[in-house]
Amino acid sequence: MASPLLREKTREFVDQRSSSESAALRLLSAERSEEVFPILLEEIVFLGFPRALVLEADFDTGEVKPIASLNCDKAYLRKFTTSLWASENPIITVLQNLKPGIVRSESKEASLYAVPMIYRSRTRCWEAERERRRDCLAVQNFQLTRKFQIQEQVCDVCGMRGYASLVLGEVQKNGPESQLRQFRNLVERANRYLARLFKVEHYYNRMRDMDVTISRMRTVMQSMADPVILTDNQHRVIIQNKAAERFFRVPEGVSEGGKRAVEFNNLLFSAALSSMVVSASDASRDLTLVDVMEGEEVLFEAVCAPTVTRDGTRTGMVTVMRDVTDLRRADQEVRAKLAKLPSKPGHRKCWRSHRGCG
Repeated sequence: MASPLLREKTREFVDQRSSSESAALRLLSAERSEEVFPILLEEIVFLGFPRALVLEADFDTGEVKPIASLNCDKAYLRKFTTSLWASENPIITVLQNLKPGIVRSESKEASLYAVPMIYRSRTRCWEAERERRRDCLAVQNFQLTRKFQIQEQVCDVCGMRGYASLVLGEVQKNGPESQLRQFRNLVERANRYLARLFKVEHYYNRMRDMDVTISRMRTVMQSMADPVILTDNQHRVIIQNKAAERFFRVPEGVSEGGKRAVEFNNLLFSAALSSMVVSASDASRDLTLVDVMEGEEVLFEAVCAPTVTRDGTRTGMVTVMRDVTDLRRADQEVRAKLAKLPSKPGHRKCWRSHRGCG
């Protein structure tokens, strides 16, 4: 499954904020998902919170631990390592309920304001839009009316795995309510930018995975001695191996007759595909092509299978052609010899059943 990961960076950040630069523009300038949290923490401290940190949940291990902080020492950060199943922990309660709240400290330390961040959006992903589905993870999380479910954080449409984080800021005594509202609005804005970057990275990772898959498919195809051709619904060639190029691609320096032979091969192949699509019952068909390099006719048994999407939509056809020239020639020779045998029913029957005749 191709899902982007928030790569851990340096836990301590130097405030590089310019007072004249808005938080929105700074967040918008982030080009990668791991750049969002440093900017967010700097903005939170700029609002008047003495220190701030971000906790991230690992869906595989269930561990919750700090991944970024500002003005926090290591001893302080170690206190926040916990588990997603530690329901007695007030921090985990905030994350599960997905509602911002004040986390009171049992010691003399100051209280914390906690705001959860999960992957969510008002709009569906393009896969859900294309397939007209309503089970997009981003929208489901946006419309969430119950506790956060860890096991449901994989999109059924695009296969993307979501994220869950918690942003904490140390609250000053007698701090104004407007400060908490600014904190909350800032985190929500940062989460919108983070969700977009997360989705972009998911597509990028999936493209890389697809490139690896396509490369492996090409390697397998090229290693096959039989011609293999992948075509679209209009019978246009998408991919073919070298064995197929011998019959369907014009080689360099070939004569005019060779070019005509290639054109004729392509016409015969397209006609055979069309015939099999129309009949909808024949999965194979004999096809005679001309070997341009040798100038000889080759008899193939073309075996076809449709390619479909996850929803069953047909996208094309893959064809494997097996050279049966020698096999058909041998079959004809056997039939010719069989025809020369005595025409007595007993002899014919005995020959076919491989039994001696008395």
